[in-house]
Amino acid sequence: MTRKKYTKIEAPFTTKLIKWMRYNMKFTYGWEVKYPKKEKYYFSQDKSFYKELFNLLSWDNKFIFKFSDESRRGTPHDGITIWNEPAYFFFTWDGKVFYAIDVKEMHKYSDDNLFITEKDANEIFSVKSKLGEVMD
Repeated sequence: MTRKKYTKIEAPFTTKLIKWMRYNMKFTYGWEVKYPKKEKYYFSQDKSFYKELFNLLSWDNKFIFKFSDESRRGTPHDGITIWNEPAYFFFTWDGKVFYAIDVKEMHKYSDDNLFITEKDANEIFSVKSKLGEVMD
């Protein structure tokens, strides 16, 4: 699947997920969305997975990011510093039910496995929910 097709599938889910986040996860964290279109999501087949994993792992230590002043859309501010905060991979296989997996757990899991399935995600998640659902 090309990156362009993948983005078209992931983007509508991400828009709805952001709305869910506003009501349910009211704290600071980093995140990355994964929407596998096959039963097995192979870590090595997603060229960006390990880069994203490394970047999210830095949230637990120190993450400093400078926004480019050359951005055509403008920037919210010059930069952001994150110190000792959580980070998550959000996996969904159907675009409705999703699994937020802590990045440290994902790192440990991806070191020991070639792929993840929905069944696996159901065993290691930090948060499992459904779009539109409000958590207590």
